Amino acid sequence: MAVAYDASSESHTGTTGSQSEASFSWTHTPVGSPTGALIFVMQDTSSTDKVSSVTYGGTTVPAVTGGRAADTVGEPRSCKAFFLSNPPSGAKTVLVTRTNDTTVMYAVAITVTSSVASTEVYLPGIVLQQADTALSEQSVDDGSPGSNSVRFAAIASALGSAPNAGAHSTAIQTIDFGASTARVVRQTTAGQGSLPVGFNDSSDDVAAVYLAVREAANVVTVTVTPGSITLSSPGGWGVEPWGTLPWGTGASVVVTRTTSLSPAAVTFAGAVVTIARKYTVTPGAVTFLGKTIILSGGTTFVVDLPGSALWDDPVATWSGSATWAGGAVASVVLAGQSITVQSAHILVTPGAVTHAGASIAVPRAISATSGTITLAGQEIAFTGVTTFIVDTPGALTLAGAAVAIGRTFPVTAGAVSFLGVIVALSSRVPVTNNALALQGQAIAVAIPFSPPAQTGGPPTPAPGLERLHKLRKHYGLVRR
Repeated sequence: MAVAYDASSESHTGTTGSQSEASFSWTHTPVGSPTGALIFVMQDTSSTDKVSSVTYGGTTVPAVTGGRAADTVGEPRSCKAFFLSNPPSGAKTVLVTRTNDTTVMYAVAITVTSSVASTEVYLPGIVLQQADTALSEQSVDDGSPGSNSVRFAAIASALGSAPNAGAHSTAIQTIDFGASTARVVRQTTAGQGSLPVGFNDSSDDVAAVYLAVREAANVVTVTVTPGSITLSSPGGWGVEPWGTLPWGTGASVVVTRTTSLSPAAVTFAGAVVTIARKYTVTPGAVTFLGKTIILSGGTTFVVDLPGSALWDDPVATWSGSATWAGGAVASVVLAGQSITVQSAHILVTPGAVTHAGASIAVPRAISATSGTITLAGQEIAFTGVTTFIVDTPGALTLAGAAVAIGRTFPVTAGAVSFLGVIVALSSRVPVTNNALALQGQAIAVAIPFSPPAQTGGPPTPAPGLERLHKLRKHYGLVRR
């Protein structure tokens, strides 16, 4: 994964720039499919910002924050950077709208490609030179994002000839006005960290901007308003469709990287919601109300104090690892018609987990510390190496029509209640300092367990092994 230089173009050739006109334009033709467009606009004889706007293929290109250098003494001049993440593909018109006066302007457009959907300028790494200065390459940091970035430098100079490119730089566009010049260079070899780019020449009045273009940060921001939610990030990182989604609509929402929310509440109410990576809420609430919810890959949900993650959906399907690690008074509610957790570990510390769907299958572990786990669907099946842990003080209630526990069920200083019509326990159920209530119409235990003495008992004696075999076969319970 890396950013690569794609192509460059200039607004003017020869020795004459833009002067005494309201705008100027040219066509930029990328070589590949660009994920970023960088435009430098250089002014000769004036340090006042006289650029009103820049567009690329009709799309406004934002000015780079902190990306303007202005030499205000001696021979004034300026250099300003603009950057558009995830620009439109193909040959596009670059339009610079300016003050209509005698100030001479010259501009350069650059496109970059990358292995991700969008790129960005690393703002903390920007370096400016804006005085009578001897030129040397500048160290430009990209924040070490984990992949190579490309650095660029643009200069408006009072030197009589174009300033020399430095040892680690390659000139890409130049204009010579006679008494002054402008030049843009790129880093010859992309890299990561603080690396040199720029010029090597004698002292004179200059306005120069040095910056790094890197892969966009893996952050999607969710903004919630009374009527809509808006998904946004630098350049639209990993979310389809992009923009604002009204409550209760939206055919598909896909979050492929990290979604952050702080502090607020967010509701996804589309037909399909797919979460591929990490979702963080601090503090706030997350509600998924679509028909299908798919968590794939190494999905992690983190809800800090005070917050909750809520799935309330006719069909909710997990197809990956899902971990909830809530702060105090956090809860996870799973309330769909059919809920399947594959290879999942649900953790709440402290808090509550509620399963209230018609059919719930959990093949792995559910644990709670100082919390409550409630399973209240019509069918609840725990298969494979299922382990339930309820620590002090905790309670676990299974209240579905059919409950099948495949393996171990340890409880320490908590309460466990089985309230379904059918309860099948195929292995040990150890209980310490606790009450264990089996109140279904049919209860089957393959291997005897020894809970502490307690009053009362199950209303119906446990059926024999033949009944247990039928129950285990019906619910697909495989003993290991």
